[in-house]
Amino acid sequence: SSSATGYKGVRKDLKTGRFRADRRIVDGKSRHIGNFGTAVEAAVAYARSVHQAASVTCATDKLKFAAYAMRDGHDANQRGNFAAARSCFLAAARMSGGEAVAQISAANMALKSGSVRVALEEYKELLRRPDLEPAHRAMVEAKVAVAIASGLQQQRQPQQHPQQHPQHDSSRRSGTGDSVVQLAGGPPEPPLRDQ
Repeated sequence: SSSATGYKGVRKDLKTGRFRADRRIVDGKSRHIGNFGTAVEAAVAYARSVHQAASVTCATDKLKFAAYAMRDGHDANQRGNFAAARSCFLAAARMSGGEAVAQISAANMALKSGSVRVALEEYKELLRRPDLEPAHRAMVEAKVAVAIASGLQQQRQPQQHPQQHPQHDSSRRSGTGDSVVQLAGGPPEPPLRDQ
């Protein structure tokens, strides 16, 4: 509903002649936005206030849904459905704006699913983040070691189809049978010997 000024949330203060912008909030109460020289200025301030409130609600909803996705991801992980858990964690990461815990959990599910290369890439990407908390950084570094060991174990297992030859990833393998992983854009870690 619009007031006598023609703008919703705007009324003229008869004592001062200025235009007052107010926004209704919970239980019929109002929030004073400000006093302005023209009705148009007051209407713009009102519109900005309403938009800002809607943006905060939207952001809050995204965080709430991200929390639900994290919960569903943990439930799927408990059931052993690592692909579903990974999907939930990736969705939570998107909704939360790249929350590190969600990204770590998604990479962990890739590792549990046997996608070692994907997990290593995601762990390395996390280690490049300057905002990664020290505890999370230590956790990711430990997971990198697990992923490398898992990758080496997969390489040692006999092939089910002897006629197929494994494709070698030159970024992870050197010609000497050593696995090399480069972390966070720094120098390569010391090679791990295949045994």
